[in-house]
Amino acid sequence: MRKTIYSLAVLLSVNSLSFADESDKKYPGIEAIVNGEIITQDDLDSETRNVLATTGGQDNREMKVAVLKEMINSKLKWQHVSKFSPKGGWVDDSQITETFESIAARNNMSPKEFRKELKSKNINEQDVRRKIRSNLSWIAYIQARYGKFVKISQSELKSLMKSVKSRKDKTAFYVERMFFPLTKNEQQEKILQHIKNIEQSLRNGGNFAELARQFSSGSDANNGGDLGWIVEGQVSREEYSALLNLSVGDYKIVSNSRGYFLLHLKDKKEAGTDDKVTTIKFIQVAIPKPKYANGQDTFSLLKGLKDNFAKVRDFLNQARTIGLYVSEPMTGVLESMNEQARNALRKCQKDQKSEIISNDKAFFVFCVVDRREEKIPEPTENDIASHWLNEKMSSLANKELRELQEKADVKLDQKYGNWSDFF
Repeated sequence: MRKTIYSLAVLLSVNSLSFADESDKKYPGIEAIVNGEIITQDDLDSETRNVLATTGGQDNREMKVAVLKEMINSKLKWQHVSKFSPKGGWVDDSQITETFESIAARNNMSPKEFRKELKSKNINEQDVRRKIRSNLSWIAYIQARYGKFVKISQSELKSLMKSVKSRKDKTAFYVERMFFPLTKNEQQEKILQHIKNIEQSLRNGGNFAELARQFSSGSDANNGGDLGWIVEGQVSREEYSALLNLSVGDYKIVSNSRGYFLLHLKDKKEAGTDDKVTTIKFIQVAIPKPKYANGQDTFSLLKGLKDNFAKVRDFLNQARTIGLYVSEPMTGVLESMNEQARNALRKCQKDQKSEIISNDKAFFVFCVVDRREEKIPEPTENDIASHWLNEKMSSLANKELRELQEKADVKLDQKYGNWSDFF
């Protein structure tokens, strides 16, 4: 199981539009009105840009519609939890700060570096913190409302543990997952098309973790959909059957009575093979690509630096001296990394530098600080109980949101159709 980390894109604050159920009225620059609160075209455009920058998703109408749905859902959640807020609020400032720092760490930055990055993109830190507060408040509300009713008995826990342990000698899978509940039978085609669009974004280089945080409704969404290593009995029969026939690195859409799952198989260990994984502590050095660096040949600069400073310590010191981005030390499981990083680090031993890799914005070199082999951890009773409880709470949260959607007074621009069909 993974520590819960929350993600977000920042909401900022407009053409002339008419609404599907009030076609005689004009609302300049308004995309939707949610129980009297407005979402402007600028709001939607800004949020879409942020989502695309974070997830690497495709810039098309389907993505903008998906982002608008999430913006509406966020407003519905915040409006609802605000009615029942306890004295002092659902969350305190320390929780918001902790989550803010977690987001920075996930982006390979210190909090100070993250603030600088936000400022460079004209993103207000307080907007980020407000979005964190809204997200955490919804989670706290769901836990407060349903927590006392969702229990797992010792007999149920022992049965689940026995089931998992009896299968520990079978194939283990390292899995990422997104979940999309099916709210109405007539929405099946729309939901499936939405998932296929996300899958295409992933095949074009999109970030699974960020797309999961943005669009998945599963209990694992806040962890970027990361399930870690699992064996038979820890996911549904439909999911496990799909994983058995899936190649490492590939994706699969699976359905059952609950809805749809988008699976990504990151790695697997066959029964009877070495059950160890590689944990690597590393520092990342990065430099922008030429189009983000006034046309400078930044690849040659990084390559020259890498070739001329053989020792990792000297390379890092020089990188800092000339102003390259040098991260704090980070630790990760090799098998859980994206394919490009995994390939770059696979042959790197302690005190070695990786080959240069890149994304659409920058070139990177990884410097290995430490490397060790560790046994794949077996799920503990706490892991099993947490997973079971999170699944139950996630199901109740989705049910609560559906009820809010059904009761909501939402007016959409006419290009989106009726609200009842939209969600």
